[in-house]
Amino acid sequence: MSSTSDTAQRTIVRGGYIWNSASGMINAVQSLIILIFITRFVGIEEAGIFSIAYAVGGLLQMFATYGVGNFQITDIKEKYSFSDYFWNRSITVLASLALLSVYCALKTACGDYSSEKMLIVLLIGAWKLIDSMENVFYAMFQQKGRLDIGAKCYTIRMTVSMILYCALLALRVDFTASTAVTFVFSVVFAFLLVKKNFLYSV
Repeated sequence: MSSTSDTAQRTIVRGGYIWNSASGMINAVQSLIILIFITRFVGIEEAGIFSIAYAVGGLLQMFATYGVGNFQITDIKEKYSFSDYFWNRSITVLASLALLSVYCALKTACGDYSSEKMLIVLLIGAWKLIDSMENVFYAMFQQKGRLDIGAKCYTIRMTVSMILYCALLALRVDFTASTAVTFVFSVVFAFLLVKKNFLYSV
């Protein structure tokens, strides 16, 4: 019985290492691959807009997460409940969305952003915030010794979303429409993955 348990644990640890490495790799190359497709099929100006939007989204993602995920992972005695972490993250994500909206409104009012550029920055920024919301669930998985589940879900969602975005761009679908479709798909897909795997960690 102990041998079977040890084998299962080694399998979980190995899976966590493999999927975590894969998720890090996808996260590192995602923007580069998308930029290649935007430059090739849409244009240089749109690639610049995407770069700005991705940078803004990355800053908001860090603000929304602000290292609490790392604390949550180490809270193995569960001093704070998952509900505490969830509502805390919900507040910071909503605050980040509010900051993003104000930023885009001000840039548009000052004439720095066209309506299309504003919408792209909003969509990409919100897209990056999906990562922050997912993080509270995946940190909980890791807290309970199931890093493999969170890393696998993140890798799959990021990879499929990236492929969808690039495919839409290659098919010459409008840049804004491609971004909107990818964002909506990512929200739905992230929700389904979390819902499907939530009970495996408890």
